[in-house]
Amino acid sequence: MALTVNATYTPAPLGANYTGIVKWEVDEMLVGEKGTLIYEAIAADINCPNGVDVFFENAAWISSETDSPDSSKVDLMITCAELPPVIDPQTSLFKRANRSKADIGEVVTYTLKYINTEGTVVDGDLSTQTGWKKLANGNIPLAKGYFSLDQNNNQGVPPPYFFAHEKSYGVNGTLETTWDATNTSLFYLVFRYTAGTPYANDFKGVCLRVTPVPAGQGTIKFEVLDGTKVVATETANVSYPTNAAGTFNPIDIKVRIQDDKMYVYVNDFETVLKSYSGLVTTTAGYVGVYSGSGGNQHKMNSFHTDFDHAFDITLYDKLPVELGSVASISNAGVWNASQNLITWPKIVGPIKANDSLVYTFNAEVKSCNNFITNLGKASVYGMDTLRVLNTISCGSTICTPPSGVLLTASSSPSLCEGDSVLLMALPVSGSKYEYVFMRDGTTVQGPGTKNTYYAKTSGDYSVSVYPVGDPLCEATSAAVTVEVHALPTATLSASATAQCEGTVTLTAAGGTGSWEYSFIEIGGINLPAISAIDKYTVSKSGSYYAIVYNSSNSNCYSYTDTIEIQIDIRPALALTSNSVLSACKGTAGGLIEVTAITGGVYSWTDENGALSTQTNSYAPALPGTYSVTVTSGLCDVSLVDIEVVELALPEYTISTTDPQSICVGSAFPEVALTITGTGPYSFAYSDGVGAGVIETSVNSPFKLSPSSMQGGTYTFSLLKLQDAANGCYADIDPNQTVSIQIEAKPELIFLQPDAVCSNGDNVDLSDYVSSSDMGTYKYSSVDIPAGALNEQTGAVDLLLSGSGILPSRLP
Repeated sequence: MALTVNATYTPAPLGANYTGIVKWEVDEMLVGEKGTLIYEAIAADINCPNGVDVFFENAAWISSETDSPDSSKVDLMITCAELPPVIDPQTSLFKRANRSKADIGEVVTYTLKYINTEGTVVDGDLSTQTGWKKLANGNIPLAKGYFSLDQNNNQGVPPPYFFAHEKSYGVNGTLETTWDATNTSLFYLVFRYTAGTPYANDFKGVCLRVTPVPAGQGTIKFEVLDGTKVVATETANVSYPTNAAGTFNPIDIKVRIQDDKMYVYVNDFETVLKSYSGLVTTTAGYVGVYSGSGGNQHKMNSFHTDFDHAFDITLYDKLPVELGSVASISNAGVWNASQNLITWPKIVGPIKANDSLVYTFNAEVKSCNNFITNLGKASVYGMDTLRVLNTISCGSTICTPPSGVLLTASSSPSLCEGDSVLLMALPVSGSKYEYVFMRDGTTVQGPGTKNTYYAKTSGDYSVSVYPVGDPLCEATSAAVTVEVHALPTATLSASATAQCEGTVTLTAAGGTGSWEYSFIEIGGINLPAISAIDKYTVSKSGSYYAIVYNSSNSNCYSYTDTIEIQIDIRPALALTSNSVLSACKGTAGGLIEVTAITGGVYSWTDENGALSTQTNSYAPALPGTYSVTVTSGLCDVSLVDIEVVELALPEYTISTTDPQSICVGSAFPEVALTITGTGPYSFAYSDGVGAGVIETSVNSPFKLSPSSMQGGTYTFSLLKLQDAANGCYADIDPNQTVSIQIEAKPELIFLQPDAVCSNGDNVDLSDYVSSSDMGTYKYSSVDIPAGALNEQTGAVDLLLSGSGILPSRLP
């Protein structure tokens, strides 16, 4: 992107050990943003052709409010000698030779390397549909020098309009576009698009929804969609500045997307209007426009993208006249001898950011005029032709180049970000030689007598060694390839951190890049070994973290924070009493007992709500329906509808329909025990005088019998009664009795059997007659008419009116 830069030059004061300072000031740069600053300086006159070479350093540094200064330098020489041509350095195309000097007949091996550091620039041609592609089920609007998203302006091409330029593709980059906004309807700018439709369940990509509110009046709204998730929404209108013409419409919009961040500019492309973070979709995809399902009345007047993937790369090597007999061309390159031009096949792409193409070939030195300058070129879609020069010296041997020049690494040249590797050149340092260290053909240190260099940037490093003061008598080492692998920004997330039962999915991430993962449980065992799978499923509580490794070098890794996972176990319940209990009327229902094998808190309820009991057992006082819930952590389990049923008590009556007083020897009256219930029954009763309790088991009714038939009163009462069918006992009524009296026959004893009384005398029969029970008895005399009896209780005085003899026994 273009940077607003203020540049100044301040000459050094008299006597200073430098000539001046060039200063550039940039107000703001975004993460990942790049810029190139170029200036020219004229070499001072050193009195050529007799002047002595002058060596000096040109230092540069950068500082900001938030970072410590960083610096670099380049060693320069002013000479009167002839120098080879040069091309401005750049960062995408590099060329090197396996030797710095060659004579006629010798073979030189050249390497041409392209690194995608620039991506692709697209200026969308809105006067043609060529170069544009449909996305999903969308159409491309008619090309009229602008693209209208209004169906009325597209003459039969219906909405939705969903399209992208076929070369607008990548992960990170910038979109600049201009719109005539005619109403408040929505339009959508999509990035990293691979499938689906914005705001549908199948959408894969990032979307910025734009709402002019109202159109062209200086306010706007945005919403950011990542896949199917809305990551940011503006709830209020955002004011934006006027455009270069001093109006709010057309609207110039710039969107820069970098890793997990999005920056939005409106009309002022130097000041961020809104910024958003938290994007997780980091795969490469198309940059395009979506109209919404019904289209809208907005017009797109321009479409410009600069994204990090490259297309249509073709590499060439234009050999000078000094070189010929080209051989060993790699990667199917073709040499045109008449043009002395090597052309490699076009790579359509896309090529990811920082990916490279490396080609080699051999050429023989045919002639010589001090220098052999070889030109490499690259044609990349949307870019100016890239050019790079490599120059070696040639001609008569005027020196003895150092022999055995070797560049070695003190450790593995596969590094982690932030580390470095010591490169050492042989022969060893000293006053005899000077060393120039190069990365991808560009000097990074020297010339100087120091023969070591700490490399911390990826590239092919080589060293040129020559006698002090004689750079044309150099020898160059073979390259050492240093690979610097990024350290992941390791994060760990969980589908849940606390739940009842089930499993939790842990997901590790490392940011933009290619990573591998391992998961660890603290205090437990290491989980699966390093793999490309970024997820792991856990099924128990614990503390977990992950290690994220660079997939190209497992020594480059970062730890995530620890996540505490709580997965509670649902209590396992066992009902140790019956689930249906019975209670005899008027009694408790027994004990309901529940055991939670894993423990927990017990809560009991009945039809009226919660009960106070919090133990594992409960004795209900009344019949009804009971429930218990056991809670353990986040889990609970319930047993419901534990019924306590009321059972009927047996009821009874004791009765008789016969006389309740009889003489000894008479048939005993029928005393009936009548029971209401299910039966059979067990009961006990007493007759009050006999042998005591009698127990039996019969069906109702039952005839109760006395324990003996002696005289006396027998009172029948029930001592206990149980219905064997339900086990319930009857309530015993002490007033529920029947009494039967058995009376003995009196026996008369004539004390004077032959008593003779005189007429008119009184006779006291008590002297002659006694009753064994002194109860009521009957007697007669001759004066009493036959069949007539008198009744008397107790002693009897009998007055006889005539003579007679009492019978010995009364009838």
